[in-house]
Amino acid sequence: MEKPPVVAVINSTEDIVDLLRIWIEQAGFVVVGTMTSLIRDGEVDVEQFIGQHDPLVIVYDISPPYEPNWRLFQHVASLPVMAGRQVVLTSTNARQVEKLAGLQVPERAEYIRVITAELTRLLNHTCLAGFLLQDMGALGTPASAPIGAGAILPIVIPNEFMYARGHSPPKGASRLILQP
Repeated sequence: MEKPPVVAVINSTEDIVDLLRIWIEQAGFVVVGTMTSLIRDGEVDVEQFIGQHDPLVIVYDISPPYEPNWRLFQHVASLPVMAGRQVVLTSTNARQVEKLAGLQVPERAEYIRVITAELTRLLNHTCLAGFLLQDMGALGTPASAPIGAGAILPIVIPNEFMYARGHSPPKGASRLILQP
């Protein structure tokens, strides 16, 4: 039986290492991980780590502060044990990493970034408006909703709201319990 390929995850956040581990393992890979801070502080010997696990791919995070972490990546990438290895760089700020790496992004990619950012912004605002409208009761009222077990039924009586199923009415209002 052939041993599954290994992916090394080097990230600044332990939670992200764990999250990537779950996703990558579901794809059938073995995942080994370490933190960039442990490499920087000398607690993990990256040459020994890479040599011991022999990863097919290394997923490396460039996190803030970008310049020192970029220099750390350049140092790691220049090690003899890294020769011929595939590296996937991740970052929360791709533009900053591109600037540090001296990469020129094609104009088409910039257009795609702007379109994606605008669609994301539009989606976020649409969701927010939907939640606000729902909270205000504009998208449906209990009278238009089907009545089932556990339903909250506001009954309007002049100057009072009464709620069914034991929920608290507004302060100073009467309370009416309806049994299903």
